[in-house]
Amino acid sequence: MSSENTASVICQIEAAFKQWAKSIHLDQEIYQDLPDELQGLLEASRKFPAWLGDPDADQFKPYRKIFAVEITNLQRGLARRTTDVVSEQTDPETAEQLSLVLPLILSIPLRYLDLLMTAQICGQANQAEIRTAVDQLLNHAWRDKGAPNFVHLLERKLQLPESYAEGSICVTETTSDSIVLFWHPGEEFPSKFLCMPLEAPALSCLARKHTLAVLHWATEYTQDDALAASRQTRMAMVSGLYQRRALGFIDHFVFGTAHSGNRLEVFAGRWEPVESPDQETGASPAEQDAPTQDTTPPGALESALRSSNKPPNGSTSNLPKRDKYEIKIYQFPEYSPLSSLDMVEYYMLMRASRDLACKYAADIFSDQYGKVHSLAVENCTWPGDSPRSEQKSTGGSQNPTLEIIKEGRRVRANFLLEHDGTDEWEFDDEGRLHLVNGGGPDWSEHDDGTNEWEVDDEGRLPLMTDQLDSDQIVQAYLRGLARDKPADPVVEDVD
Repeated sequence: MSSENTASVICQIEAAFKQWAKSIHLDQEIYQDLPDELQGLLEASRKFPAWLGDPDADQFKPYRKIFAVEITNLQRGLARRTTDVVSEQTDPETAEQLSLVLPLILSIPLRYLDLLMTAQICGQANQAEIRTAVDQLLNHAWRDKGAPNFVHLLERKLQLPESYAEGSICVTETTSDSIVLFWHPGEEFPSKFLCMPLEAPALSCLARKHTLAVLHWATEYTQDDALAASRQTRMAMVSGLYQRRALGFIDHFVFGTAHSGNRLEVFAGRWEPVESPDQETGASPAEQDAPTQDTTPPGALESALRSSNKPPNGSTSNLPKRDKYEIKIYQFPEYSPLSSLDMVEYYMLMRASRDLACKYAADIFSDQYGKVHSLAVENCTWPGDSPRSEQKSTGGSQNPTLEIIKEGRRVRANFLLEHDGTDEWEFDDEGRLHLVNGGGPDWSEHDDGTNEWEVDDEGRLPLMTDQLDSDQIVQAYLRGLARDKPADPVVEDVD
């Protein structure tokens, strides 16, 4: 059975999905109490232009004959929910786009009613017939002049983190019915990365398609199994959330919609600290595990390292401990495609989340690309089909192996594929870095892709060419420790 078929089967079996979710650190509870950021999106989705409540508004005139019933139902819905609707607070661009998308919104209830009425004659509607109208709305929501770097795609494979839990089902990819991606619109963007997705697959969410596009929203369709649709949606969201983790942005939300029959369930998920007994003392895991700001000059750091053979304060040993973070899923109010007002709110929610995604894009694709520079290579072991499986040592040593190769940036990438940035190093008497418990320093400033490296029998990394001396290597490592790097929650594979 292929991995994508396995994913579908897992979502239909409660025990299998629970086991998979636990192994990849997905909290199985769905939370209704929205965080402030999501509550703000919900409120924004209920801010309509004043003309929407006016049946004689010019915006309705072109469609009054075709969608008379739907417009009337929309007006009645607004009248019943005046306390939830805020008028005249929509920006002009959103108001204009809403007027342009009206025929698509009004056609969705009509389409569903047609399918219900013809079911006895033509048989039950299939998935393609059910989803067509909503897909058209998504195409409009995610592709206009205000979002040139967004795209809505259908039937794309997403890669998933591989679980090593005993007895767990191996699933490394899933086919998502509908996804929304964003990327940096500049042509120079790919050259800004020290490590491309081909070398660090964790930067990509698409299975076997190593691209720098970022997953923002996934939609899954089923005809009559709402629970399976919900599980498939959360599974697709996991791909995007692991991608954000690899990029170093664990506070970002990834969204999803479970579309089953006549209901749309909308979710948002992000990485959050795992609650523990430590919190009862008043300190949260995030506070305890966060790296401390270190102001010690590099010279003093080097002296401390040489005297104690231990990383100083501010080193990677203070990064969040393994398994301290998990994915939490929040749910918005349910929407019905039979309601024109619900579809207006759903469209407005997507537009509000698009504004949030633009902020995320600015964070990820900043001019300096700081977090991507420092985290891209260190967090590329999560995909199930990671190339690390092809690079494992064939010998008996448990230390990481680095082939003696000269292939540009791949030299650095092949070494760091096995490291997550949380491990410790020591200096030996000759000033060489010695691996204590598996890990890797930041070589990005001094390795231009032309150096040759190999690991000796003791797990040390002597330089094979004369391009860098040991002092330069030490200084590169110390600068990596002193840099204020964001803490990435590396999730340990379950034995």
